Order: sequence, then structure tokens, then C-alpha cells
Amino acid sequence: MRAWDTRSRRGRRHWTLLPLLAALLLSAAGCGGGYAASAGAGEVPTLVFASGRDPLGVVDDMFQGCADASGGRYRVEQLVLPPAVDAQREQVIRRLAARDDSIDIIGMDVIWTAEFSRAGWLYDMTPHVSGMRDQYVPASFATVEYDDRIWAAPHNTNVAMLYYRTDLVEQAPETWQELVQQVAAAREANPDQEGFVWQAHEYEGFVVAMLEFLFGAGVEVLTPDGQASALAASPAATEVMAFARDLFVGGTTPRSVTTFQEEEARQFFQNGRGMFMRNWPYAWELVNSPGSEVAGKVALAPLPAWEGGSRAGVLGGLNWGVSAYSRHQELAAELALCVTSEENQRRVALEKSELPVLDVIYDDPEVQEKMPFIGVARESLNTARVRPVTPYYNDVTVAIADYSHRVITGRADAGSTVQSLDRAISLAVIGEGEI
Repeated sequence: MRAWDTRSRRGRRHWTLLPLLAALLLSAAGCGGGYAASAGAGEVPTLVFASGRDPLGVVDDMFQGCADASGGRYRVEQLVLPPAVDAQREQVIRRLAARDDSIDIIGMDVIWTAEFSRAGWLYDMTPHVSGMRDQYVPASFATVEYDDRIWAAPHNTNVAMLYYRTDLVEQAPETWQELVQQVAAAREANPDQEGFVWQAHEYEGFVVAMLEFLFGAGVEVLTPDGQASALAASPAATEVMAFARDLFVGGTTPRSVTTFQEEEARQFFQNGRGMFMRNWPYAWELVNSPGSEVAGKVALAPLPAWEGGSRAGVLGGLNWGVSAYSRHQELAAELALCVTSEENQRRVALEKSELPVLDVIYDDPEVQEKMPFIGVARESLNTARVRPVTPYYNDVTVAIADYSHRVITGRADAGSTVQSLDRAISLAVIGEGEI
């Protein structure tokens, strides 16, 4: 029974209190939902950063370290967001749409930049960051740019790589098509061994994997102005859809992978059941950990190229943006740059095993020892792309996931699906998403 159900006296009492509770909640939201309000004259301001919780506590320590180094000019406090990125986005959007001034810095997924900046929710960081452009990995810097301005400070980057079993195959395939051939050849000696595992559940990770295929084949998702789909303009789009379907039809990828996200793929591969795996760098230490069936029998390579095309990774990562409604924008920008400093970038690599955004860190001997795959990762970043840049990315990605999943699960054919997806994307980028 709900609190406002009038069938009970207790319910009526709750109903009576709801207007007062709503007023209190709105008041709290206006001053930060319990987080520090702006400092009065002579008081030290508290800068609030909104992000998911770091289980290692490294990010929290970085922010506190910057506050300590500020000489008492500001304090820091975290607004903890939910673990899931979609839930984080929803909560942040609600606050920004209400012009909530209690958040100063936002931990932003790399796909939020266009949407948030176009909505007017971000402080323009161009004066603070533009002079540092040459210090960054170019691909990571592209994730903070939109409409010729810079809207955040890059914190970490990410790109998927190909994990392969050195006891089953001699070398990494150069192309996706060669990967299929290698699986078939290796299976002659290992008939019970599965081939290639990746992320093919209907979610954002699947979209990223499909974009890797599409970009490698030379297919663009959007027109240069971002105002329409470019998918159907390339015959290779149908080839890519058919290839993804045939991975399952031909047995290169087991059908259960249509339900896999990152962890399901990692566990499957780590248990010794796959020859190849597409996954992010985080899996390296896990697949080589004590008890892993494949420890010491795994190598990493950049993702294969599309035959007749090129290699193409797709970027993940986190950036720090400053809220347009922060009452301490200059201090918040200073804090964002401190948290992403060279010293803290080394910590990102050494303590969190995440890919840094500053080029110099990739040449650090200590980082190279800690992350033996860092050279492969840097090579992968050289060909990495940002996801389609549009304020309506959320609608675009839902369409790509939905239509592509229909193909790989045998519910639609490749050719007609490309045409349908092309129409869906063209509607999405003008704010009329059909899904």
C-alpha cells in the first residue's frame, strides 16, 4: 500500500505531510540537497564534485590533495552518483535542468560533452585548457571539444583491445576476416574450443563494438554537420551488419554472447573457453591473476582492421566539466586542472591501471612496468575515434543497439535493417527519435 493511500489513517497522515516534505526537498535541492552552500564573505567555499564512487578511493584522495595544496582557498566534498553511467546521467541532468548550483564539478562520460554543452549546462573551459592541447593524447582531447570550444578537462581514456590465447594461435590477426579464419583453423586441433567473445548484449558496449566494425570499414554514422544519418550512403554498412550476424551463424562466436557484457566476456575467456576476446584494459590483470585458467597464456594486440579498410577503436573515458551554475567557476576550473595534472595522471595509471590522457605518461618507465600493455594501448589510441558527436547521442545509440541486435539475433536481415536504422538515426539527430 502506498503512503498516500487514503484507505488507512497512516496513509492519510503521510499524504498530509507530503506538501511539507516536497517543500523541504525543493529547498534542499536549491542549496545542494544537503551539500555545502556557497560561502559567505570571508568563508572558505566548498567545491562539490559529482561522480560515481571510486572503490579504491584514489579519485577522492586526488581531490582532497588538491584542496590541501590550495592553501585553504577551498574545501572539497563529493556528491556520490549511482554506479551505472545511465543513472549518473539521469541524476546530473535533473539537477542541471533545475539550475541546481550546488554542484561545481561533474564527472562526465565522454559521450555527454555535446549534449551538456549545447544545453548550456557547462562552463567554457577553453581559456583554461586550450594552451595544453599538445600535451594530450589527441583522441582523448577530442572528447572534450564541441562547436569549436573546450568543455572539460580530460581525466582518463579507454580503448578496447584484442586479447588472444598464445597457446592456441601463433599471432594476432591483422583483420577481422582473418580472425574468423584463425578460429576455424585452431578449432581443427581444438574442436571443443570456442572462438571469439565480445560484448553483444543490447547496451552501450555493444554499440561501441559495432562502431568499431563500422568505422574500420569506412562507414560514417552521421553526416559532417551531424544533422542526418550517413549510414545508408555506404554499401559497407550492410557488409558490416552481415559480418556481425555471420560471426554467430558460422560459429566464430557462440550464440550466448548475445547476452554478454564486459564481465561475462571476461569470465568466459578467463575460464579458458575462448581463443579471442574484445575487451577493455581492465581485464588484463584479471585474466592473468592466480587461479585464472589462461594466466601467462594471453597477449594483447590492437583491434584488427577491416579487410580493405583500417583499424578503428572507439573511445571511452571520463572528463571533469564545470557546471554553468557553479558559484565558484574559476576555482572549480582550477581544481579540475589540478585533479588532471601530470602527477595525478601518473596515479591514474599506477594506482588504478587506467589509461592516462597525457602523452608523457606513456613513456614513464614505472608506468610501463606496471602496465605492460601500455604500448599496445597507445598504438590503439592512434586509430581511436569518438562516438558520433551529437546532442542527441542517447537516442542515436538506442537506435543502433536496437536495430543491430535484431540482425545478430536473426530477427531481421542486414540490408533492410541498415535502411531502417538510417531513417531512425536521421530522426534522432533532429530530436524526433522513434525509440
